[in-house]
Amino acid sequence: MRTSFLTAAAVVASSLAFHCGAEGGSSGTEGAPPPPAAGAPTAAPSPTTPPTSPPAQEEPGPAPGFHVVAQYTDVGHGLAYANGFVYSVNYTEDSVWVFDAKTFKTVKKLPVGLGPGRLAVAEPYVFVVNMMASDPGDAYVSVIDTRSNTVTKSLTVSQKQQGGDPDNYPMTSFPWAAHPVGKSLFVTFPTNAEPDVLPVEIGTWTEQPLWAAGSGPGSLAGVGDRIAVVNGRGITSADDDAVLLYSTTGQLLKTLETSGRLHESIVVGDKIVVARAPSDHAKGELVVIDPSSLSYDAIPTCSGPVGVASNGGSTVFTACQWARRVDEVDIAARTVKSSIDLTTVTPAVTNPRGIAVTPAGDVWIESDGLISAFVR
Repeated sequence: MRTSFLTAAAVVASSLAFHCGAEGGSSGTEGAPPPPAAGAPTAAPSPTTPPTSPPAQEEPGPAPGFHVVAQYTDVGHGLAYANGFVYSVNYTEDSVWVFDAKTFKTVKKLPVGLGPGRLAVAEPYVFVVNMMASDPGDAYVSVIDTRSNTVTKSLTVSQKQQGGDPDNYPMTSFPWAAHPVGKSLFVTFPTNAEPDVLPVEIGTWTEQPLWAAGSGPGSLAGVGDRIAVVNGRGITSADDDAVLLYSTTGQLLKTLETSGRLHESIVVGDKIVVARAPSDHAKGELVVIDPSSLSYDAIPTCSGPVGVASNGGSTVFTACQWARRVDEVDIAARTVKSSIDLTTVTPAVTNPRGIAVTPAGDVWIESDGLISAFVR
């Protein structure tokens, strides 16, 4: 925070006026009191009170409306808010850019692992999923401490035991997504011969045995002792995805045949919300999962929803790639509360995917080569 130029000038002027008065002005003797008579007691000099600077003014944030925050070439869409900052992956530079959420200024550019693609938050940590980590020693997850905005831990690729099988040790390479549930971080590995989920204890960073997770585990989110794992089956059909509900110990509880193309997921209260975008580009939905009853329903939204974010309550914001729009959806009321039309802004927002929302309600969007923010 900086004192404005005018305020600083006023402080300087006040200070100059004070010192000129103390020294009797420019003439030095005009109007000065006579000296005390010889032998008369002299009064102790009165203390001088220095000028008081006005309190520092908070730097105002950007005005309401659309703002370009950063431009770069990037194919990842990880965007997250934590502890007063917005974090954005830069896939082509193997880095995460940190922005001040209020002023939109770039705070740091942190080197991470290879091909960062997605982010997960469990304060004080932001977890960076490095999707191109492949060789032993590569960081498949980089851990950022939001209190210092430094990378304080790297979880590195190695062989890990699958369940209790003493002969099955796949690699923790090419991760897809991560999500904190309770005291553990769960990471998906869809390219292993038997696709897996890896639990990691947060803080001690102890890796537990992998457990099998369908044919192609992608994004995931969990509540209590249950996790919803998006199962990307779209090899022959782009509309054949499902959600697999597991216990946190890896027991399959139910398969939800949602169909459609499923993207990012988020926890909202006691529900799990997944963005669903059928490949015909005609519509979009938010799939709302109740993990306690192992059931779901869907709320219509703008076409092509990919990213989802929330800043509390029952509200979810979704970035719709095909409609080029952001919808604010009330999950409890099952209605779209408001929308942000991205087709009218300059420069053009193309393929909006990543999204983050600050406590103040500012909506940050990742799109082709652009990080932008909409101040409401």
